[in-house]
Amino acid sequence: MRYLLMFTAMTVLLAGVAFAEKDDPAPVVPGYVMDSRMDDFGYIVGEECDFTLMDISTSGTLVGDGDDVLMGPIPISGDDPFNFYDTDYTEVWLSSNGFLSFFSGDYNDLSNMCPYPDPGYPNPRIAVLHDDLDLEPGIGTAWYEYFEVCPQQGRDDDEPCTVIMWSQVAHWPGGNGPWWDQEAILFHRTGDMVLLIGAGNPETGSGSTTAIARDGDALYSLTIACDEEGTIPDDSCFWIWHPFPVATENTSFSALKSMYR
Repeated sequence: MRYLLMFTAMTVLLAGVAFAEKDDPAPVVPGYVMDSRMDDFGYIVGEECDFTLMDISTSGTLVGDGDDVLMGPIPISGDDPFNFYDTDYTEVWLSSNGFLSFFSGDYNDLSNMCPYPDPGYPNPRIAVLHDDLDLEPGIGTAWYEYFEVCPQQGRDDDEPCTVIMWSQVAHWPGGNGPWWDQEAILFHRTGDMVLLIGAGNPETGSGSTTAIARDGDALYSLTIACDEEGTIPDDSCFWIWHPFPVATENTSFSALKSMYR
């Protein structure tokens, strides 16, 4: 079973190479790789992540396409809502720039934050690969699909999941390629997340952010990597474990907190 945890320290590395972005006033910041595998809430990045990208572009529901657009809402309820930082959510919005937001009025910023979060944009987010990306119409598309039993097993047997996919996404302008796929797998009973970035991203992390954040509080955020070349290689996989993984009709997340801490 994939239950081992790894709490390792990684040093902050040299400045990454920024990808040219349109109308982006943000300065280049030093490259960053995660120096802690646990945030103050208790999210943990698992030691092993052997999930693979699921192509739902022929079976799922189309969300849309475009550049610098926020699309949704995408339902993420099923029989259980998705719990993110101790809040239950039944829908989420997808940004063409590579992140999911739980706030419908979120700013669809093309400039990634390094590290997460930015107090100026205190919105709950899951950044699979946040950068100036483009789902070029006729090439790129976004999809979602709910599974009563997830095709790939997480920590709980027969657990439902929602898969949200960016298919054939590229750095702006998207018509030039190269293209790749990326997706988030959201597990509904444990609250775990799997972030997957397929092969083809030429930056390998030099101008992007992979992270989660509740709001503008740095203690409630977990930045895996940002602005550091080589930190997001082809077929990257990050399994983020919720600290209170089993919620039932009779046991709330608040009650589970007191049991686990």
